[in-house]
Amino acid sequence: MFEAKHKELTLLDAGAGVGSLTAAFVSEVCKHKNKPRSIRATAYEIDSGLCGYLVSTLQQCKQTCESSGVAFDCDVIQGDFIDEGAGFLRNEMFTSVRRYNLRHHEPPPYRKINNDSPERLALRAIGVETSNLYTGFLSIVLKMLAPDGELVAITPRSFCNGLYFKPFRKTLLDTLRLRRIHVFDSRQVAFSEDEVLQENVIFHGLKSAKQSECVMVSSSTGPEDDFITARNVPLDKIVRLDDPEYFIHIVPDELGASVSERMARLHTTLAELDVEVSTGKVVDFRATELLRDLPTSKTAPLIYPRNFENGYIKWPKPGNKPQALAILPGADELLVPNGVYVLVKRFSSKEERRRVVAAVYDPKRIHAEQVGFENHTNFFHRNGEGLNVKLQRALRFFSIPRLLTYTSVSSVDILRLTRRT
Repeated sequence: MFEAKHKELTLLDAGAGVGSLTAAFVSEVCKHKNKPRSIRATAYEIDSGLCGYLVSTLQQCKQTCESSGVAFDCDVIQGDFIDEGAGFLRNEMFTSVRRYNLRHHEPPPYRKINNDSPERLALRAIGVETSNLYTGFLSIVLKMLAPDGELVAITPRSFCNGLYFKPFRKTLLDTLRLRRIHVFDSRQVAFSEDEVLQENVIFHGLKSAKQSECVMVSSSTGPEDDFITARNVPLDKIVRLDDPEYFIHIVPDELGASVSERMARLHTTLAELDVEVSTGKVVDFRATELLRDLPTSKTAPLIYPRNFENGYIKWPKPGNKPQALAILPGADELLVPNGVYVLVKRFSSKEERRRVVAAVYDPKRIHAEQVGFENHTNFFHRNGEGLNVKLQRALRFFSIPRLLTYTSVSSVDILRLTRRT
């Protein structure tokens, strides 16, 4: 993806590992008709066990460059890139350094960082708020990248949506002119040798306040797949201009684009519907003293994703999950009043045929004064209580759970559809 048009290239590899990606870059650039005069690489690696191999790789890069008439120089820094990079930025030591290229080691450094962790504090000191290492890496790199410098990164796809990544998305879109996004159809192929199960993307962009009119979106099954589909997508189809969340929509094929276009026509928000969505309150490992395998007269129903069946909640459903919550001190804050709720599974894998699965909790089927929803579910409600009769009838009439089960649209969009209809 790198254009690498400058005659003097400065390359930053922020999580170098053994240098695989730097080696791939050098190998590719040395094949160019118009080669650069020089490449200066800076490679960070925190694992001392890998640094020896990294030095050896960079020596081979030097030999390759010299045989192609390209000068090569490098620095290997054994240390924490977030700590080092944040320190450099605080001291403004990189203001005169031009860096055109970056890539992350594969798999990328993917780990949540706590609010009071050293990494979080270092990032906060340079004005970066993020909850994951890989977005912390990218945030520092974006600040270090020279004007018109190029960025290529292999990362999890998770930054494209979700509340936690909103500040990063804004920074990315304000800083980087997106040129290309590549997705893998399978989560299991790209890093199978490392047994990493992760939905990944590779994206390329230039550091510029001006955005591209179109972005090339491509896809393949995995790295060894030569059949790559690609299409040019207008930027406003990837990031909608009126979206305050800056969600990034990556739709690699025409079928997905058709679904996306239809859903984009539905503009009603949950607030306008007087509907709220919350995560299930019961975190089972934190409420072990309240869990009961089977219901009694002194328990309330406990609903897990495994209780979803044919668009409704089947309860009790004996098996490997508790089915009841004892009504003891501390239980009230985990329960909601009996009523009609629409539940949606919070998690599904890319390989599942049905990505969004919903079910109706119907009080006529389950007789109880209160009910608990486990943390792996989201539930739609009104002011903490069940949905009203009108919306209940609409949900029943349109068979929302079944519709959600068989399509890739979101539960929020279906509720918008209900309102508009």
